[in-house]
Amino acid sequence: MVLYEVEIRLDPAIEAEWRAWIPGHVARLLALPGFLSAELHRAHEQSPPLYRISYRLSSAAALDEYLVRHAARLRAEGEARFGGRFHAERRVFRLESHFQPSPDPKGEAS
Repeated sequence: MVLYEVEIRLDPAIEAEWRAWIPGHVARLLALPGFLSAELHRAHEQSPPLYRISYRLSSAAALDEYLVRHAARLRAEGEARFGGRFHAERRVFRLESHFQPSPDPKGEAS
């Protein structure tokens, strides 16, 4: 499992238009092989607006395929629409460990 995160800092003047545009952009990525899911988060009380999109991919190979064959075209869509009115940073994380709470049979915290 690979987590590909894109952090976007927006010019406040484009936030409403960007929010209307981003679901379609994310859907285009999710249609690509290996993309499993995505989440959009907004930083609480952050100015200028700060968002993070977290994509889960099945493998590093799927991410490499996206970066080589699709990333430039899809990134260009945002640039064409919003120009220099946002800044994006990208990070890749690979799953090291997965943790879940242990169920307490009594329903009590230990």
